Amino acid sequence: AIGISFQIQDRSLMFCNAHLTGKRDNLAARNANYLEITHRLKLPAGTHHGSPIADRFDFCFFMGDLNYRIDKIEEARFMELLNDANFEALHVHDQLLLNTSAFQGFSEGHLAFPPTFRYVVGTDRYDIDQRHIPSWTDRILYSTQSDCRVINYDSYDNISESSHRPVWAAFELRIAEPDALWDAWYEGQSKLVARLNDGAKPQRAGAHEPRVDHKRRDVASAHKSAASPGQGTS
Repeated sequence: AIGISFQIQDRSLMFCNAHLTGKRDNLAARNANYLEITHRLKLPAGTHHGSPIADRFDFCFFMGDLNYRIDKIEEARFMELLNDANFEALHVHDQLLLNTSAFQGFSEGHLAFPPTFRYVVGTDRYDIDQRHIPSWTDRILYSTQSDCRVINYDSYDNISESSHRPVWAAFELRIAEPDALWDAWYEGQSKLVARLNDGAKPQRAGAHEPRVDHKRRDVASAHKSAASPGQGTS
C-alpha cells in the first residue's frame, strides 16, 4: 500500500492505494492486510485522534485491487444474473459488502457496473470457471467526518490491456464555506501587497534579486554615463 495525506483549510484528507491478497478463499488474509495497513501507515496525525489511521482524517479514500470476490454462487446462476445486468442480486454474494471484519465506517458508491475481474486480456470476455467467478475486485471506498457526496462511480469498459477493468469515482466535498475560502485568499494577497509596497522581497529560500532591479540599475548607469562630461566611448 501507499498513502498520502494533506490539509486544505481546516479539512484533512488521506488517500491510500493498496493491493490486497488474492484468491477467493483468502478473505481473512485480505482483512488482515487492511488492518495492518491502516495501523502501520506512517502519515501525519491529521485533524482528529484515533486509530486506525482513517479515523484521523476528515476525508479518507481507500482504493485499489482489494481482491474481494463474489462467493457462494454457481457459475450458471452467475451468468444468468450477469446477462440480465442484475447486479443487485450479485451484491448479496460480494465478500466486501458482507464483510464485518474490515473497513468499518467506510462507504462505497453504488455498484451498478459489471464485475471488473477477470477478463481475457484484449477482449470484453470474462475468463470464467468455478474457481474464477468474475468479481468486483477493484474498489474505491470512502470514510468521512464531514459532508461528502458521490457524484459518479463506474468502470472503464473500453480499457482492455489488463485482466482488470479500472474503476473511477467523482466526489463532492465540502472543504470550507465559500466566504472562508475567499477571506483566507484575500488576507494572503493583502499581506503580499503590503510586503511589496514596503520594499520587502518575497520570502523564498535561495531566491535571487528580482531581474527588474538589475534592469533598473543598468538603465540608471546608462543615463549617468551619458550625462557625465568628458567621457567618451571606446
